[in-house]
Amino acid sequence: MTLDRGLYIVTGAMITIAGIVAAQPVLSLSRTLRLYAGLFVVILIAFLLLTLLGVRKRWPVLSGSARIIGRLPFLKNWMEKEYLLIQSVENTLLDFHHNMPKAFWASFSLNLACHCMAVLEVCSGNPLNRLIFRC
Repeated sequence: MTLDRGLYIVTGAMITIAGIVAAQPVLSLSRTLRLYAGLFVVILIAFLLLTLLGVRKRWPVLSGSARIIGRLPFLKNWMEKEYLLIQSVENTLLDFHHNMPKAFWASFSLNLACHCMAVLEVCSGNPLNRLIFRC
């Protein structure tokens, strides 16, 4: 579930970048909106690159966050019990691409296809959508 949600967020960011870049020349936007759209694209690309770097370098994002949360007095006991599980899940997530590359790419592809089909549904499903979104 965690892996699927992560891949969903990453592929959603990729589709968002593609949509903004594709819409720029078609839509007549003010200079300010174009600037904001470009800034948003840059932020999303930075997020994707940071995510890729974090996975490649095996940054302990989940277990590190759990350690920080465990410093809070009212959560310390609970976090001590759950820390090994969190660390195990994190290691499994980081190893998934290396241990099962076919399953990883299949899941990634299905998430990407899901987003693409959602875009097609908006563009072709309802004549009002075609009028509004000019798909």
